[in-house]
Amino acid sequence: MTAEHADSRRGFWSSFTNAGAPTGTVVSTLVITVTIAIVGNDAFVDWGWRVPFALSLLLLVVGLVIRSKVEESPTFVKVDASTTKKPIPLVQMLKRQPRTLLYSIGVGLGAFVFQGALTTYCIAYGVQIGVPRQDILNALTISSFFSIFGIIGWSALSDKVGRVPIVLTGSIGIGIWGFFLFPLIDTNSFPMLVLALVVGQAIIHPMVYGPLAGLYTELFDTEYRYTGASLGYQIAGIGAGVSPVLFAALSNANGGTSTLSLSIVIAVVAVLSIVCILRLGETKDRALSEKSTTEKAAVSL
Repeated sequence: MTAEHADSRRGFWSSFTNAGAPTGTVVSTLVITVTIAIVGNDAFVDWGWRVPFALSLLLLVVGLVIRSKVEESPTFVKVDASTTKKPIPLVQMLKRQPRTLLYSIGVGLGAFVFQGALTTYCIAYGVQIGVPRQDILNALTISSFFSIFGIIGWSALSDKVGRVPIVLTGSIGIGIWGFFLFPLIDTNSFPMLVLALVVGQAIIHPMVYGPLAGLYTELFDTEYRYTGASLGYQIAGIGAGVSPVLFAALSNANGGTSTLSLSIVIAVVAVLSIVCILRLGETKDRALSEKSTTEKAAVSL
């Protein structure tokens, strides 16, 4: 909806949605830290942990109020008004742009697998090799803070140079940095840990993850844009949940002595993202009211 409302700089404005992910990490960490400081650690474990959950109800109310006041985009209203027969969006999308959906999943998969490695598996791996848990959480908070600006910044740049160059460079970076990530954690040095996570989460990962908001919007036609963008994003997002489990299984298989197989998995998925973004091509100049070429072909047939 943000992208459809944007008259210009679609990548920049829609990136604030994706910037919500690391913002949530930073805000939740701050709220928990402040709560512990006020009530004490013992009280926090006993009952204080409920306070952040209670405060989150305020965000729910704010979200509902904002959503109720947001108007549908002019692009959607125009299409909705001109359509008498309203087919199921999912069926329509799968019929007209199934290949686009598959490519969209592939584009985002590399970023989400890498995200799972950075924000979830690295905590378990670091603690396993003796890195203090708090050091990892502190480094993750720092990298999450800077990733907010990385997401918005790279997305804004994608409005100028295109989605493909930024996403392509980020995917290459993911494939390469996967081989540096774990050796840097192995040093058991806090500065090296911060370097590993900041470069990974705040510089490289946002190059793919940030522009995805604009890219997914531009891939699908208005009638089923929400369905197509949501499916592409959510199915690719499964990678963030599966990758830590996969990495743990691979690590256990080799006795936890080598992380090379983990880096290879990250690189392979990054290559898949590279292939998919090249297949999709540039989208930044596409008018959202414009029909996709696949739909035009289906209509002509």
